Amino acid sequence: MAEIKPSHLTASGYGDFVDFLADFEGAFSPIDPLPSVLEWCGVIRDFSYPNPEPKGHDRMLGMADAIHLMTCIFARDELGLQDIVFHTMDDGKHKNAEGKCVTLLNFEKWVEGIPKNPYTPKIVALPRKPPIHPAPRFDI
Repeated sequence: MAEIKPSHLTASGYGDFVDFLADFEGAFSPIDPLPSVLEWCGVIRDFSYPNPEPKGHDRMLGMADAIHLMTCIFARDELGLQDIVFHTMDDGKHKNAEGKCVTLLNFEKWVEGIPKNPYTPKIVALPRKPPIHPAPRFDI
């Protein structure tokens, strides 16, 4: 939610954040990251990810990206939402406040040679797809 700027919502015609959530309330339920999820985020952010492109620079995993990914893993593994899909438009073409980070849609390409940890294989196994919402104002 911290990544959704009120000015962007207004410019897109959604109104405020409460209006935005009301539009999607039948499609998703917000989940707050627990301290254990944030601890998992620290683990997956603790190293550089080798760039799979020749002559490419290693990248880091962004803070918000880590929180999104690990909260999704938590929802799947701890809350039992087995049919969960991680929706993102992050294909690595843009910079964020932390610079150019690991792409989320192709995360599996960035894990060769990183330290073994219990979370990376879970992220690789997580279905990750661009969002599909042809009618975002459709009553759900």
